[in-house]
Formats: sequence, C-alpha cells, structure tokens
Amino acid sequence: NYIFKQHSCMSSKSLKIVAIAKDEAAYIAEWIYHHLYIGVKEIDVYLNGTEDNSFLICRKISRYFKRVNFFQADELLRVSLKTKKESFQRMIYDYAIENEKYSRKFSHLLFLDIDEYLMPERFGAKINSLLEHNGKADVVSFLWHSDLPSMQRKSFSPVIEKSMHLKKMRQLKSMCRINGAAERSKLHSFIVSKKNEKTAKFQLTDGSYPEFFHFKKRISDEDIKRLSGRFEPWFVYHRIFRSHDEYCASLLKGR
Repeated sequence: NYIFKQHSCMSSKSLKIVAIAKDEAAYIAEWIYHHLYIGVKEIDVYLNGTEDNSFLICRKISRYFKRVNFFQADELLRVSLKTKKESFQRMIYDYAIENEKYSRKFSHLLFLDIDEYLMPERFGAKINSLLEHNGKADVVSFLWHSDLPSMQRKSFSPVIEKSMHLKKMRQLKSMCRINGAAERSKLHSFIVSKKNEKTAKFQLTDGSYPEFFHFKKRISDEDIKRLSGRFEPWFVYHRIFRSHDEYCASLLKGR
C-alpha cells in the first residue's frame, strides 16, 4: 500500500526528479549533488537488484539532505515481472505522476537515469529560469547531448570537465507540468488525455515546436539542422561511454 500526503497548494515553480538505479554506487552521489546544485527541489531514487554499496551511500546522503528520498523497489520489480502488464520502469513513473498530481507539492516532474544530467547552456543557471520560461507548456523536451568514446578519458572523471566533446542527438527526455495535460509516462515522453490531444503543448526549452517522431522520443533531421551550432537553454548530458574501463563494466550489467 502506498501513502499519499495531501498538501493545500502546489509550489509556484519547482521540479521533482525521479530515478531508478541498479548498482550505481560509483555515480549516484555526484548525480544527486549536481541536480540539487542546479535547484531541483526533491529527488526520489528507487533502488532495485542492488549488489554494490548503493544503500550505504544513500543512507549517508539522506542524513544531510531530507529532500532526497530512497526506496527499496525489489518487491515492485517482482510484482511487475509477475504480472507482465507493464514495464517496471513505466510502473514506477506512472505511480510518481499519480502521486504528484495528488500531493500538489511541485509544479513539474522529470524522469532521469543516473547517467543523464540536466544541464543549462550557461553555467550557474538554476532550474527556476527553465520553469519560468516554459511554465505554460504541458511537456518540455530536452535534447540528448551524448559524450563520445575516448581511450584517453580517465576513469571516474568528473561530470563537468574543462574540455568536453559532445554529440547532439535526435533523442529526447521530457519534463511534464503536473497540473497540465500529461496523464501517463512514455518513458521518454508523456501520454496526454484524449480531450487534450490536439491542444497539449509540447516544446523544446528554447520555446520552439519541433516535429516529433517515434512517440515523441525524437525530433526530425530538419530540427537537428536548425539547432546545430549552439546549445539549447537546457539539455540532457547523456554519459554513455565515460572511460574505456567504465564502458566495458557497464556492458556486464546487460546494457
């Protein structure tokens, strides 16, 4: 059974991030601190199938940051696999949407993986600038900017370095306005209510309305060309490769 907390009013502009993590002890602290630094109001992390010391690290973090919540999700994973009705990831995301719509604590909700970092174009920018500029959109999408493979990159290097080589991707991750048209998760985007299908506003962080493909998970080649040569105001830095050893280790997780 889940416990819902009723709140009298929604925070004017605030973002909550929800993540699912498995054996991410090497990266989870850096990921959490980065998103707290840019102004994320609250973070929920669902841990499952963990064999490393993630729980020890998470307990230490939760002592100092009450806005960071950790959940043992092995039972939810077991239920998802048994029922086969929907993916474990989507079950967690849909629960989060329902919960936040009920609690009305935050204005926006974003789902990220531990290898995805929400980044501003200008260092020092905070989440409030993103939410204020895009506050009326039902769904705001961030382009992936992927790292590139390199044999020279040192193991466990910091997320932000003096020199970084990134590739702008067509893939998107999206944030929803909690009191908007979004009803369920599509993992990378959101399903809106039928009555709002034609009026729901899907946009990028620069305020533009791209041509979406593949269930709103990607944008067109024409939009990529339009956006080339510059960063969007906010994007998602996807750390796929990291160092050679880290990438090879990630393959052992079944990725």
